[in-house]
Amino acid sequence: MFASLIRNMGGALGRRLRYYYYRGRMKSCGVNIRIDEGVFFEGVRSISLGSNVWIDKHCVLIAGRINQDALVSSKSVGQNDEVKSGDMLIGNNVHLGISTVIQAHGGVKIGNHFTSGPGSKIYSFSNDVRKSKAGTHGEGDKYYVLSPIVIHDNVWLGMNTSVFGGVIGKNSFIMPNSYVIESIESNSIAKGSPAVKISNRFEDDTIS
Repeated sequence: MFASLIRNMGGALGRRLRYYYYRGRMKSCGVNIRIDEGVFFEGVRSISLGSNVWIDKHCVLIAGRINQDALVSSKSVGQNDEVKSGDMLIGNNVHLGISTVIQAHGGVKIGNHFTSGPGSKIYSFSNDVRKSKAGTHGEGDKYYVLSPIVIHDNVWLGMNTSVFGGVIGKNSFIMPNSYVIESIESNSIAKGSPAVKISNRFEDDTIS
């Protein structure tokens, strides 16, 4: 009830109240956290935030493990990029743009210096379209796919970009309105549906 009361409270007082309320409920939480109006959390105890994180207006952050009775298939991101299903890990110096959605039932790990443009969506969990024969909300069996997502340091998602699984390497920029369904190597500018690398982002990929 208190979360509902403070969710849309404007100004510095609203941001301060939201920070103090959520920092004690998250798995971990750094300092200098700005949570703007209209931000919605679900499964907050499975969310970890670094420091200097700005969650812009009307973002939606959903975490936590799904019902174990669900029938699930799972994809892998590789041993060096493991993230536990249900966990949302967000690094330092991060800006989540207006109306960004992060859904972490399959596990989402975001590195430092990350930016998402307005309307970006990161989904690590979805219905299995090859098995679901009774819609997504009917009685009976439900079939899901977990697709863990790892985003390395200094990645920027352009406006209305969607990510549905895989690893995005460091220093990459995904151009607006792109769909990421497979891993993107580091230092990439990528675009399209599905997104593919079209050029290097920096001449010197030692930037960190």
